[in-house]
Amino acid sequence: MTVVAPENNQIVSDLLKLETDSALTIQTINDTVVVPTSPIKERTLRKVSMMPERQLDALAKDDA
Repeated sequence: MTVVAPENNQIVSDLLKLETDSALTIQTINDTVVVPTSPIKERTLRKVSMMPERQLDALAKDDA
């Protein structure tokens, strides 16, 4: 999961779909957001999975 903080302080976080020299395209749960790279103050990559913890526990080993 990518977290971006542009200069307007509207934090965007979710799946980084596309990165070019001029913009990042981030797919959120509801929208595709294009953020220009020039005003980005901070960008981090979270190590936390988007999948809820223990989501696969209910499945048999062969199903997971």
